[in-house]
Parts: sequence; structure tokens; C-alpha cells
Amino acid sequence: MKLLKYTGIFIVFIAAAYYGLVFMAPKELTFQVNEDFNAPIDSVFLFMTDPSYLSQWVEGIDSVNEEINTNSGVGNQFQLYYQGENSMVMNKTVLLFQTNKAFSTHGLIENLFEWDEKIAFESLGHNQTRVSNIITLKSISHKTRLLMYAEDTHKKNVANNYLKLKELIE
Repeated sequence: MKLLKYTGIFIVFIAAAYYGLVFMAPKELTFQVNEDFNAPIDSVFLFMTDPSYLSQWVEGIDSVNEEINTNSGVGNQFQLYYQGENSMVMNKTVLLFQTNKAFSTHGLIENLFEWDEKIAFESLGHNQTRVSNIITLKSISHKTRLLMYAEDTHKKNVANNYLKLKELIE
């Protein structure tokens, strides 16, 4: 009987610790990733802003569906399909499109999180481009709150995508 009592207390303690971590986790995380490319600014801008190229260099994207395409770029909407056991769809909307200067999007995976990007492009010379990306990840579900503790992992994933892009365009 004592074993059952102590097991119950242990389970309650573990559950309280888990929910404490979830409720104490930040709802939002903002981080920046910078990368220099040995490629002209127009090539870097094209590969980073044209949805049809994303599956070639962003890890986990299997396909892209462009839903709305405006001439200005602003207001364009597309879906990124992530496959695997827990397949997900991120709906993205272009908020800012300034050719070879700036690009901003708002992404949403329903009931999980929002992913906002503000990317600045800077020409460092004829064949060099600097990209500065400020990313805000916002949890909209208790399921994803623990992901807000993983800032280094998110930075590493974006940086690895940029390395993959470098291999593609340099």
C-alpha cells in the first residue's frame, strides 16, 4: 500500500513539474540570424523570396503551394507543406517586399505557432550579400510552449538552412 501511495505522489510531482515548465515558458521568442553569401544580391533575394525555391534549401519542406500571387509581392499567400509522421502546413503571407532590400512574412501553423520573419538584404560588393533575419516565434498552443526554451536550436536550424542555400547559389 505504501508503494502505491509513493508512486501516486511521484506521478503528481512529475505532472506538476511538467505543467509548471509549460506555464512558465515564454509565449514568444525573438532571435536574429545573419549570413554572408558569395553571390549577387539579386540571386540571394530571388532564392529567399520566391516560394518555388524554398523546398530546395529549407529543411523539412516537401512542397509549396502558391495560393495568391500579386504583382507587388505584398499580399502573396502560399502554403509550405512539411511531411513526416506529424505533417504540418504553414500558411504564409508576404507583408513587405522591397526588391533586393527587405522581405517580411507572417507564417501560421494552425493551433501551434506563428513564425514572423523580417529579412534585410545588403550588398557588400559585386558578388557579396549580407542577410540579416529577425525571427519571432510565438506559441499559440500549450503543446508548443516548451519549444520556446529552444532558442539555440531554432537559430541553428535557420543557420543550417542558410548553409544549404549557400551551397545552392554560390
